[in-house]
Amino acid sequence: DTDFEVSIKGIQEKELPELNDDFAKNADPENKFDTLDELKNQIRSRLEGESRKNASRATKKELGDKLVDLNPINLPESLIGEQIRFMINKGNSSSEGETIGEGEVISSEEDEKYRKNAIKILQEELIVGKLAEDLEVKIDSEQLDQEVNNIMGMVGGQDIQKMKKEWSQNGTLERLQVKMVREKALDLVLEKIKVNEEIVDRDQGIADN
Repeated sequence: DTDFEVSIKGIQEKELPELNDDFAKNADPENKFDTLDELKNQIRSRLEGESRKNASRATKKELGDKLVDLNPINLPESLIGEQIRFMINKGNSSSEGETIGEGEVISSEEDEKYRKNAIKILQEELIVGKLAEDLEVKIDSEQLDQEVNNIMGMVGGQDIQKMKKEWSQNGTLERLQVKMVREKALDLVLEKIKVNEEIVDRDQGIADN
């Protein structure tokens, strides 16, 4: 048994500020809102923008899945194995596990774990890639640089020119450009089809996920 002596130096209670115009004026020094309504409208606009981005990503994912369902492709086993190996190594690199070299045997457990997703990824890449080719989708160097700058802005504290050089050498820059081409191709397809927007309760959407 152990006895403890505790001395209370003070008791504090958090009090939330009153939501009024004075609160709005000090809430965000950069925007300097004059009224609480202005602050609310700005917050609403940001949330709606983020929700639309999420909805757009979900719609493009659904479109990609549909394109795969409508255009089945038989893939060579060597390509599937290469994709499985890439997915295994990507997962191991994030968890500091051992990577699998080219030509090394993939275990049956790992093959079963990754095969279905690997096939789906490859089919979508090939189909959307062909779609982008037919639509003559291009991403120029200026657009690529802008995307790199956006990524670096989110990461922060990185030497952009140094990072671009490294990405160019290890193939990341090329993969990013290919990804942007596919995204643009899907955007062009979405412009040609009817997308029904539905207003949903945000809290219910979070609960469902």
